[in-house]
Amino acid sequence: MNRTLIFVWLITLFLSACAPAATPAPAATTLSTLESPPSWFGAGTSTTRSLSAGEPYAFDEAGNITGDLPKDQVTCTLRIWICDDKIFKQKVINQGAGERCPDSLQFSHAPQTKVDCAKWDEAKRTKDPCDPLVDADCDGVTNDLDEWPLDFYRQ
Repeated sequence: MNRTLIFVWLITLFLSACAPAATPAPAATTLSTLESPPSWFGAGTSTTRSLSAGEPYAFDEAGNITGDLPKDQVTCTLRIWICDDKIFKQKVINQGAGERCPDSLQFSHAPQTKVDCAKWDEAKRTKDPCDPLVDADCDGVTNDLDEWPLDFYRQ
């Protein structure tokens, strides 16, 4: 019995030493110095919309289809419409290998939010307090890396 425990311990030790190191997350932009969400959120008459899907196509960064993907691969997509603009996020996964779309690309990570489009457009023009097309909630994490791109308090 003692030999079995020692053997199991050695195998566990060996496997943990051989496991690949965790890949660090990509660096985000400098975190925001704002203390509250940008002024375009929570006011106005426009409401954001979002749609998430798994699609058998390849896309460019703007969300335009550029071709088909190989068998078993899909592109997980999240489209967010704000005023007259669209934020597009994507990740290609291999469903045949059991991969799933990440939670950050689910429409629930971009809930409907009231937006003042005049303030949104002004921020796009002035980049003040940030460029909303790069960081919609001005939390200092770019839209492409932000798991919650419309929520200032969650990054």
